[in-house]
Amino acid sequence: RYGNVGAGYQWVKRRILRNLDSVSDLSDSPTGIYISRRHADERQVVNESDVMNMLADYGFKLYELEELSFSNQVRLFRQADAVVAPHGAGLINAIYGTNLSILELFGDYINGCYYTMAESLGFNYGCLTCESIGSSMRVDVNRLEELLNQVL
Repeated sequence: RYGNVGAGYQWVKRRILRNLDSVSDLSDSPTGIYISRRHADERQVVNESDVMNMLADYGFKLYELEELSFSNQVRLFRQADAVVAPHGAGLINAIYGTNLSILELFGDYINGCYYTMAESLGFNYGCLTCESIGSSMRVDVNRLEELLNQVL
């Protein structure tokens, strides 16, 4: 459907993995990851603690990608089965995953680039439009949980 887009992602993935010293597992890494944007200028989740309380019941753990080295970001996404994240650059790391489920959160800014990526790589994808609060968003935790159950 997307021509050679998936092949391009696979090429980047192979190239990066080949050039990393080692892509061993992170010992404490869960298979469900939530990517926080709490230190970003926009697209923060204002009720992130409520979101994490629900996601923790599904075994998700919160990560701030700016706190991880590039190689650890690759390792994290390679081990993940599911990623929940507000739209942002950190989601590009999903190209390192295998059989990944992605649930993307949007406020008033919607961009389909990660949908295209997920589809071209054969990943499960879902998105949730959230209440916009300035440049941030409030997630309806009940709707998120419903969608999470559909995507997983």
